[in-house]
Amino acid sequence: MHHVPKKDMGSKRDKLQMWMDIKATMKPPPIFSPWDEKDEAKLDDLRKMQIKLEDTALGRQTTIEQLKVNASINKMDLNELSALEEKIQRAKRIKLDLGTETKISANNPIDRDKKFKSSGCKASDDEVEGAA
Repeated sequence: MHHVPKKDMGSKRDKLQMWMDIKATMKPPPIFSPWDEKDEAKLDDLRKMQIKLEDTALGRQTTIEQLKVNASINKMDLNELSALEEKIQRAKRIKLDLGTETKISANNPIDRDKKFKSSGCKASDDEVEGAA
């Protein structure tokens, strides 16, 4: 507000001294301009902007994780690679069966239902809801 930098302001004593200096000089806060059509046009441009995933922190982190996976694969022995290959094939089969690219996990209700039905158990929806 009074052009005092926010970071590196120091201790409470330093901050208090800065505030006392501002009060002593009786310097008014800077004048701001009200929101106008030019500002609204800038906001509309920002809203219309297409941001690619790879240009975001999430996209960059995804790339880093993919590099880590590749590095891990390069360090695996043949037994570990075979086990990983089996997991990948199983995940592909499940995704193809579901017809989606959903995340596979024990907490995914679709996977739980699929596992339940494939076990040969039969229950009505009321029984399943009552058990939950």
